[in-house]
Amino acid sequence: MKHNYLAGAAVLGAALAFSTTANAQNVINANNHGMAGALNFAGGYGYLGGGGRLEIEYQFHFNRRYEGPGIGLGIQLPFWAGFGIGFQGRFIYDIQPISNVAFFITPYGGLSLGFWNYCEAGRCGGFWVAPELGLELKVVLFDRLLLGFRPIGISIPFAFGGWRDSVWWGYHAGFTIGVTF
Repeated sequence: MKHNYLAGAAVLGAALAFSTTANAQNVINANNHGMAGALNFAGGYGYLGGGGRLEIEYQFHFNRRYEGPGIGLGIQLPFWAGFGIGFQGRFIYDIQPISNVAFFITPYGGLSLGFWNYCEAGRCGGFWVAPELGLELKVVLFDRLLLGFRPIGISIPFAFGGWRDSVWWGYHAGFTIGVTF
């Protein structure tokens, strides 16, 4: 997990440092594309142990620019303590702290639900519903390439059926790569 923080900080730091030079103004300038497609790779730890998940997400900003309020819709493929498939919806708010620089701080909140193939005591399967909160740091390079680092992501899944009814928690951090359009 420590390596995730260091790598994410290095990528964002290098992008910001590069963007301040006079000859690099078009690399990380203001972005005018309000939609994005992204792959999120996250590793985490929670009540059921460690593992990871892949998220395929479509983002749409209400003001047609890559900043301000928007929604994210996607598919989750978690693979810790079993395997699952789920769907997610998020409210995102991209904050651009430096004018004309495509660096964003993105708090989000959302909900995911899906099926989980986890076996315990000979009983397998179940469904989950999970509220999620998190924060992501993102840059848009060359007006298209989206890179992000998620240092904070918390989910509180409620599981039903199959193996047992329960509530647990999960923490995840990860990286995002995508394109704006």
